[in-house]
Amino acid sequence: MTQKIKLGFGAWQLGGECTFGGRQTGWGKLDEAEARQTLLEALERGITFFDTAPGYGKGRSELLLGSVFSAVKPPGLQVCTKYGSYENAAGEAYLDFSADTLRRSVEESLGRLRLDRLDTLLMHGPADDFDYGVLDIAPFENLKSQGVIRHYGVSVRSLKGAENVLNVGFGDTIEAIFNVLDRRAEERVFTHPAFSRYRFIGRVPLASGFLSERFLENPGLRFGETDIRSAVSPADRSWYETAVQKLCFLEELPGGISTSALRYVLHHPATDFVIPGMRNRAQLRNNLMALELGPLSEELQTRIKEALPLTNPNWIKH
Repeated sequence: MTQKIKLGFGAWQLGGECTFGGRQTGWGKLDEAEARQTLLEALERGITFFDTAPGYGKGRSELLLGSVFSAVKPPGLQVCTKYGSYENAAGEAYLDFSADTLRRSVEESLGRLRLDRLDTLLMHGPADDFDYGVLDIAPFENLKSQGVIRHYGVSVRSLKGAENVLNVGFGDTIEAIFNVLDRRAEERVFTHPAFSRYRFIGRVPLASGFLSERFLENPGLRFGETDIRSAVSPADRSWYETAVQKLCFLEELPGGISTSALRYVLHHPATDFVIPGMRNRAQLRNNLMALELGPLSEELQTRIKEALPLTNPNWIKH
């Protein structure tokens, strides 16, 4: 395939079981052999964009990607990783976006990934009120001039964070939440005057797996204690249950609700890459189906918007 494929590979799940800063941040036990086969098939099917971070499994996601990349040496590879989120010896989480940390983190990530350069480097979850105006961009620009990175920007916590990045004009890439259950980016990010010069990476396009046939058919589904979704608040859990049921008409389409929901985000004109998490070949093939089927009809897009508000009312302040 020579055309750009917007479907990326979200590799957070490849970190497996993990706690970070005293919180559950993993996705349960990982079948590593299946994960490797999923990565290999993704590369064979033309996926070139992979999103990871040092905090995903405390390096395990990057290590697994690196072992596959080094064996296959895929052409056109684009890897996005992050920096700035760490855990100290006492198990406490902290943020550090200093220039020294930036350089050291990039070198460590390249070592785990077994790569010489990155496509994209993102600040990992700075506070929404982070002052980008006083941030020295020279270390980022130096990495670009040295050919170590091609792009840099921010993986934001919320839409407020994305607006802050756009208002200041930092970097050229924003990674933010965008899915049919949280469509606020359409009103708050894509319409911003500065947005045209940014690349947009849509994360959690399947709402952390709540947009799935499995959850649609079993709203009472409970996740294991080492799965980050087990910590979702009762109020948000209740909202997910109601919202997903209102989208049951998407289950009637090819691939079901997950493939259909992904089509909305994947084929949106404002997205450059969309990174559903994948840990097995069945998930990969559903996501590839969303690529192959093309965009949802305007009628279906309207039905989604009529069925649900822009987002969970509890999230409006973010």
